[in-house]
Amino acid sequence: MDDEAVETDELIAAVREKVFAAAVDSIDWYTAPICLYHDGKLIPDRSGVLLQIGSLHFVVTAAHLNNDHQLKDAMDHGYDPCITMPAKGLLPVVLGGTKYLSTKSKSEDITVILLTDEIVAQLRDHYRFLRLTDVAPLDTLRPTRLYLINGFPLNLVRQEPNAKRSEVWRYVTCRYQGNIDDVENFDPDIHLALHYDKHSYSGDGIRVSPKGMSGCGVWYVAEGHVAPHVSPESLKLVGIQTAWHPRLQYALATRIRLVLYIIWRYYPDSRDVMKLHGLRF
Repeated sequence: MDDEAVETDELIAAVREKVFAAAVDSIDWYTAPICLYHDGKLIPDRSGVLLQIGSLHFVVTAAHLNNDHQLKDAMDHGYDPCITMPAKGLLPVVLGGTKYLSTKSKSEDITVILLTDEIVAQLRDHYRFLRLTDVAPLDTLRPTRLYLINGFPLNLVRQEPNAKRSEVWRYVTCRYQGNIDDVENFDPDIHLALHYDKHSYSGDGIRVSPKGMSGCGVWYVAEGHVAPHVSPESLKLVGIQTAWHPRLQYALATRIRLVLYIIWRYYPDSRDVMKLHGLRF
């Protein structure tokens, strides 16, 4: 391990708990586990980020399913995507009657779901919607920058009486330290490549892989030298995690700028608000 990697690992270890505390008070509210209802069973599947632009409310997630179909086609094959509620005893909210937009390119791998007013009302008491003030669409990967991957891996799903409970997993990291040419389908204009140690364990000693975290947010934390002073307001959404490679130990994210472009193009009512935040496509 080179000196830069050692220094980064020491910094992450020093600030990890502070970053986690900031996440509890902010981005945990914007992050939701998504399951699929099929043949009378709830199947934990992925993660999503709740986003509001003006009067429009969205779930942003990864497009792929574990078969040849995209999430937008799931209902045609007997799978109903749902958002799992954080409180016990509450039924999942089925994402029916919504509009799905998915990228055609597998390398982009993004689905944007426009929520109905009814679904928004069901979610509001239990989740919050991210605003553009908490998004950083032009992030540049640098060796000194720290990031947080925050989602719901499948191997942290707990079986409870008559329910399954998804536990959030938070992973503080930095840009990928290997050879970027080895990252599959990497496009610097579309992707962020981040380090993910395959030997990562929860507090209960469970080895945690990112499977199930597809669709979760990748959040900019801080430049390394100011990371000890991180606050909930510091955390900015920069990407949506879409893939990982266990052997090469990287996680791949699609930049949030692509998500905003999709919304700008297909939902004109979002444009005035985006312009107020300096965004034009």
